[in-house]
Amino acid sequence: MRVEVVTVKGPALSRNDVEMVVAPGIRGEFTVLPNHIPFLSGMRTGVLVVRRGTQRESFAVGPGFVEVGAGDRVIVLTEAAETPDQVDLADARGDLEKADAELKTLVEGTPEHTDALARKNWALSRIEVATKK
Repeated sequence: MRVEVVTVKGPALSRNDVEMVVAPGIRGEFTVLPNHIPFLSGMRTGVLVVRRGTQRESFAVGPGFVEVGAGDRVIVLTEAAETPDQVDLADARGDLEKADAELKTLVEGTPEHTDALARKNWALSRIEVATKK
């Protein structure tokens, strides 16, 4: 399959020989294999996995969309994507602590709470990717 991961800063990945993609859909994780039926899904912040043979690449990804198209093409459009080598683990852990502290003081459902929760989820995804190299 051909897989492209595109962020607001530009392409993060472009591969032609991918055998499987696992993405964090808004309704749960899903897997795409060759000859998959075309569809479009919203994507939540989480971990995107791309497999080629025995190689596995993981990315922390922000919210966005996954388009599975005809001809074995998968396009991931996301706000951000980081590989394990790009993650600053100390920074991610600090962001997690800060977001957790803020969430304790905020009212659920407010824009501030939603923002802090989004930052927490991004930090968790970055930590997961960095620690499971």
